[in-house]
Amino acid sequence: MAGVVVPRNFRLLEELERGEKGFGDGTVSYGMDDADDMQMKSWTGTIIGPPGTAHDGRIYTLRI
Repeated sequence: MAGVVVPRNFRLLEELERGEKGFGDGTVSYGMDDADDMQMKSWTGTIIGPPGTAHDGRIYTLRI
């Protein structure tokens, strides 16, 4: 019996939910750049610099 193939959009929806909720210590999050983007091609992310480093408390945003 062959393995189950999960459609791309279902997998991306799971990733979107995980990113919007935050995970780990909460210093990384991501989500859709445009909520109406049905193809889910444009994402943004946020990273908060770790304590005790030169990046402590800085907020970095990126487009994915």
